[in-house]
Amino acid sequence: MNVLYCYAADFQGQDAANSGSVGYRCRVPAIGLKRAGHEAALMSLDAFVSSDIEVKEKCDAADLIIVQRSIWRDDVWEAVQSWQRRSKPVALEFDDAPQLTPMSVGSAAILWRRYHVVENGRVVPIPKKDVMSLQRAGVQVSPPAIEAFRERLPQMDAVTVPSERLAKDWAKKAKRIYLLKNCYDQANPNWAKKKGSLGGFIIGWMGSQSHLSSWEGSGIIPELQGVVRRHSQVKVMVFGDRRIAAMLGLPGDRVLYHDWQSFEEYPNVLRYFDAGVAPLAGEFALRKSDQKIAIDYPLMRIPWVASRFGPYRQEAGGFLVSQGWQWGQRLCKLIEDADLCRAKGDEGYRAAQGRSIEIGVEDYLRAYREIVKGGNA
Repeated sequence: MNVLYCYAADFQGQDAANSGSVGYRCRVPAIGLKRAGHEAALMSLDAFVSSDIEVKEKCDAADLIIVQRSIWRDDVWEAVQSWQRRSKPVALEFDDAPQLTPMSVGSAAILWRRYHVVENGRVVPIPKKDVMSLQRAGVQVSPPAIEAFRERLPQMDAVTVPSERLAKDWAKKAKRIYLLKNCYDQANPNWAKKKGSLGGFIIGWMGSQSHLSSWEGSGIIPELQGVVRRHSQVKVMVFGDRRIAAMLGLPGDRVLYHDWQSFEEYPNVLRYFDAGVAPLAGEFALRKSDQKIAIDYPLMRIPWVASRFGPYRQEAGGFLVSQGWQWGQRLCKLIEDADLCRAKGDEGYRAAQGRSIEIGVEDYLRAYREIVKGGNA
């Protein structure tokens, strides 16, 4: 099997090749395939649509091309169709619900959900009532990307996603859809680093710019404020979205912020967490993967408290909460009981071993073989 992953650009200011989305959905599966004796490679979608002879040779050699997310782009779609006409199976991979992208994300949400123009590299929303007059004036106004995405998805040879709800959402539109869970690369030395210490007890969270509504809707903020007031040694560390650090309303010396890291390096920040939190709320979050409580926290032996919501169903390594007041209660249990912290951390670590790509690659291979067989039928 020879698989070529064509990854999408990132709208959150990160280097796309080093983002978590590309890491878990393209980079780690490629590592797993190569360790299992197969061939795999990554290239950007900008390279995929180019006329470079080396790119064409890689595409031609692949048994399966996987395109991440951006089939709304006309140049990507033309390239997809070109390879399909040559009987090359091309699958679509995406890991969030594009039609529900929160407006708090900024450019990505505007691109997916609003008419827009691009000015000096910025995606600017345009009211629908102004579209025709602007077009008559010669302004290039683009429709919401979700329109092209919905129209083109049924023509892909298959779709792969990391969550059950995403699979259910698109099952009737896709020719074939496969649930392929995120896996981790156990050879990444950063997962094996010893726990760090910043003094006191650090309650941590990591995530992208799409989580504001989860923090607002889960009931965690007032409970976290109460925990910090009751325990003088507790600080909260936010890793990824500075706006969340600001919205907590905590004294400056009780909240820490760390900017985003590359995919390979981010465990280096996680190792400073004494406990992790994973709030989820809203329709967009309902379609998230279970990565935070199944991989990220458990691999660093971090006990966690998470919303009993959507993909968060198992409690190996932490506690699930369904009411706001439970956030404070469960966090206090961890803060006040070091033995419980260690036991929960060890429990989660044991459970996470089943999510290594050495194990998960079999699911990926099974799906890819079916796609290739169907695509060439």
